[in-house]
Amino acid sequence: MRGDREIKVIFAVDLYNEGVDIPEINTVLFLRPTESLTVFIQQLGRGLRLFDGKDCLTVLDFIGKANQNYNFTEKYLALLKDGYMDPGNEITNGFSHLPGDCYIELEEKAQKYILENIKKSFQSSSGLVIKIRNFKAHSGLPLTLQNFLEYYHITPEIIYSKNTFSRLCANAGVIDNFNEDIEKTMAGAFKRICQINSYSWISFIEKTLEENNKTWEELSATERRMVNMFYFTIYNSPPEKLNYANSLDALNEISTYPVLFSELKDLLLYLLSTINFVESSKNINGDIPLHVHSEYSRNQILGALDIMDPASMREGVKYIKEKKIDILLVTVHKEEKSYSPTTMYKDYAINENEFHWQTQSTVSSDSDTARRYFGETGQEHKILLFTREYRENDLGASPYVFLGRVRHVRHTGSNPVSIIWKLDEPILPQYLEKLSNVLPS
Repeated sequence: MRGDREIKVIFAVDLYNEGVDIPEINTVLFLRPTESLTVFIQQLGRGLRLFDGKDCLTVLDFIGKANQNYNFTEKYLALLKDGYMDPGNEITNGFSHLPGDCYIELEEKAQKYILENIKKSFQSSSGLVIKIRNFKAHSGLPLTLQNFLEYYHITPEIIYSKNTFSRLCANAGVIDNFNEDIEKTMAGAFKRICQINSYSWISFIEKTLEENNKTWEELSATERRMVNMFYFTIYNSPPEKLNYANSLDALNEISTYPVLFSELKDLLLYLLSTINFVESSKNINGDIPLHVHSEYSRNQILGALDIMDPASMREGVKYIKEKKIDILLVTVHKEEKSYSPTTMYKDYAINENEFHWQTQSTVSSDSDTARRYFGETGQEHKILLFTREYRENDLGASPYVFLGRVRHVRHTGSNPVSIIWKLDEPILPQYLEKLSNVLPS
């Protein structure tokens, strides 16, 4: 292809996957199926070198159409920036998260076909069952939750939006069928568990479940709160209403269901292996296990603060008088279908250090509640801010990011009062953009 360009086409089988530099290549034909992402990227990479007069690389893939089980999902995931795990959305919206100066253009018919393939592959229980059934043959690896997620580059949310991994495996015929009374409860719990990102909390729960050698009385105050938090990740009602003496007894009972207990431990270990940030060592008090920048559900937050009846909090604010703590639960993007006109408050991050928040419309600027927010009561108390981008995600209620303690800077208006908070800890970059998309009108 160099010089007089007499060679127009080269066909190769496992010969030029790597170690060959021919930047003039402007067309690649895929005629060889592969389950290896490494080989796929190497083959594609033969045509990605820059060259004068070469505007783009044309890729003709003859394998995807011929093989109904061809895995488009993992191929496109390999091309996206780290952290973007939805190739279907990327295809629909024009691949907005490719590396810099890269673009992919699909013909309309090809786009439609690939989207349908992805939908069948992972967005349905039947597609997951097929993947599970064929996993060992395709990968050569033992079938475990972690191996499956890592091999296909998918998140636990994809699994648990459909069913438990154990049930999908049973439906695929790769494990014996099972009948455990707690299955429906755990199917819902796994959706919430896979959104936990506190390393210290997951580590403690995993160790507690594995060892199962402590009584409630032997736990410290902090440990009891972490157990309560996990209890409310699984159940919605207080322990006594479900005939448990305490939260630990309820968790220990899960071990009597071997299939789902094993899956629970596998999921916790997987989550530990994927946490990619260091949670702040700063928390509210030494014995309250809420860490800045970790994510928590409403019930988990309440459990950490010794509130054992989650139904007692029906709004986005709660004053815990005995602890001298106000908690603010804020959803930044409010959809009209979920909020009344009087609750469409303007809440958003101004910058990494300041947050704009509006009180409930019933709060006047001269009320006791407002004075407490302003720090004018003469008593030391703490205001804790938890935020989320949207009310719901694919698994149900979205968790809140704990932004830490906030302090009053200034305020305006009344009914509602608009307050500017200063955060003790700056908002991390991965959260700042999501929480600052709403600007005041």
